[in-house]
Amino acid sequence: MQAGRIIHDQWMLLRDAYGRTVPKLRIVSMDGKVTSDVVNAWNDRLVFHDDSYANRIMQYMKALESLSDQLKESAKQYGFTDEEIMTTFRPKV
Repeated sequence: MQAGRIIHDQWMLLRDAYGRTVPKLRIVSMDGKVTSDVVNAWNDRLVFHDDSYANRIMQYMKALESLSDQLKESAKQYGFTDEEIMTTFRPKV
């Protein structure tokens, strides 16, 4: 349960930080200071491309979510109550 809490909490923290940060990574325009090719390359590398940093973080978050779900199932198999599990795996406020 302790490992599950840590994994779940880290997933929630990363999810929140991702939601706040990723929209700020994208460049819309640099007012002629850099070419549109550079802007597009930046956006692709950080946000849009399948292998972008944002997408790699998303994949990592999905892995944390999956691990959290597996740990919930393990807790059920070990006899923890639904209330105990929900208390451990609830979103932080």
